[in-house]
Amino acid sequence: MASLSDIMTGQAVGNCQNIKLDNGTFDFDYLVYVLVDNDGFHLFEISGTDMTEFVKNNKFPNWCDSHGSKEKGRNGQFPITRDNIQWHMNTNYIKSVSWIDIMEISKNISLAPNKKS
Repeated sequence: MASLSDIMTGQAVGNCQNIKLDNGTFDFDYLVYVLVDNDGFHLFEISGTDMTEFVKNNKFPNWCDSHGSKEKGRNGQFPITRDNIQWHMNTNYIKSVSWIDIMEISKNISLAPNKKS
């Protein structure tokens, strides 16, 4: 497993893929994407409106409007690399959650299956 610093130094790449579009517009209110690494979870968020503007104005780094579809504009993807990680950190970063905190949070999660009435 890599780390955020590995992305920053070019030793690893993250990839967010299969992001849904509807006729070229993003089919979500907010996109939350998470990089999971040795240090924990690094959370990022962008609104569909902001993403539409960034993509339209060619300001979303390395956006590709095709993924798993022969039709452009239906599924998209973007890598997170050494060349664009700072943009994601400056523009969309929310916070990081350590594995210790995740383990503490997970103690309150029930493993029992949900019963439907």
